[in-house]
Amino acid sequence: MDNKNLILIVSLVVVVFLAGGFVLMQNQKMAGMQEKSGRLILDNPIVEITEGGQTSSYQYSNGSISADCCTEDWQVVRLFAITAAGQVKPCMFTHPRADGIVALTYKNIKLKKTISFTTAIADAVVTGNNASVYMDVYVNNTLLQRITQTDAKGWFATDIKTDQYENKLADVKLVVSSDNVASRWFCWDAQTVE
Repeated sequence: MDNKNLILIVSLVVVVFLAGGFVLMQNQKMAGMQEKSGRLILDNPIVEITEGGQTSSYQYSNGSISADCCTEDWQVVRLFAITAAGQVKPCMFTHPRADGIVALTYKNIKLKKTISFTTAIADAVVTGNNASVYMDVYVNNTLLQRITQTDAKGWFATDIKTDQYENKLADVKLVVSSDNVASRWFCWDAQTVE
């Protein structure tokens, strides 16, 4: 076999390999896009932080809001992984603010019969005596339910019925607060389900 044929065969193998990789990446991207429509933490909310009577708005993208938002790392709303009851899970880290709130608004979410939430506070800061964290869940500016995350170890499930909005596009707003924000490493996940 001469060099020309060898180069041709190697080039053909490389092209087939690259094309296969491209198709695989596109399939993974499409799968992620499909999952994103039902799993809120994979979407990009508008984040409004109110503290001391001042409200600032940030666009969430690429797994977090800009670090320019905040003076401390724990103030950045972001995809994270915490340990609760010894179990590590990816979630949306949303630390409450002193005398204020953190509001995440997800626009045009196609709802199903239920939004299934899991919430936790990181084991490292749970004492059993700290304040609860509250998450008020709104759909189209109507309060559906308040989730109360107590100062306890574990991942806690809460299902909120949304069947009146089933198969419709709606805005989902989550408002996080606490009576005392000291060491409230709050994290959550949510999925629209039948």
